[in-house]
Amino acid sequence: MRQGAWRRGARLLYRAKERRGGGRLASSELTEDRAGGILTLRLNQPEVRNALGSAMVQALHSALARAREDTTVGAVIIAASGDAFSAGADLKEFLAARPALEQALDRRRLGALFLLIDAYPKALIAAVNGDALGAGFGLVAACHLAVAAEDAHFGLPGVRLGIMPMTIMPPVFNTLPRKLGLELMLTGRLMTATEAAGVGFVNRVVRAADLGEEATALASAASNNPLTFSE
Repeated sequence: MRQGAWRRGARLLYRAKERRGGGRLASSELTEDRAGGILTLRLNQPEVRNALGSAMVQALHSALARAREDTTVGAVIIAASGDAFSAGADLKEFLAARPALEQALDRRRLGALFLLIDAYPKALIAAVNGDALGAGFGLVAACHLAVAAEDAHFGLPGVRLGIMPMTIMPPVFNTLPRKLGLELMLTGRLMTATEAAGVGFVNRVVRAADLGEEATALASAASNNPLTFSE
């Protein structure tokens, strides 16, 4: 009964947010949409499949750091615009002839983002609308909970090009069974949403039309639980 009540409440909250537009802040990389105690951060560069370039990583880190200190935020949803959650690293940045120090700083920024998430005191829910690859795969792995659309895929296809994403391996191997993680890393094959749910990598697989509502339901339940991530 209680579960049904919070799910109905989350559905009303989600639909009200759609009608009102919520409280929104936007940048070229990220939008912030607030509804009650739930903050939705939306990766907002669909033209590059929401690649996690240096500007996107910095914007996400800054937004999460602000939300961590905001006592009125109870849970954070990380979602994405377009038909992909995130294609991973920005290949233009990755392949560009840049100084080694600049490349090292990019890796440190991504590592700092995962460290921030690893110790995050509020529920983080990934709402995966499409492919989550490379660093995007790692971002989903790092979140506490995840809901995926039926056509989402997960994996490390960059390994076929000799790109070894060492920064994202800790959250991936903390979430997946070891041998499955090694298989994805060594072969570059992609995991379907159904397979991901079967091994506990995502909590729910839903129709794309229901993704926002289901993520909001999980966020609402987590933020209303007095025991959730209490310090």
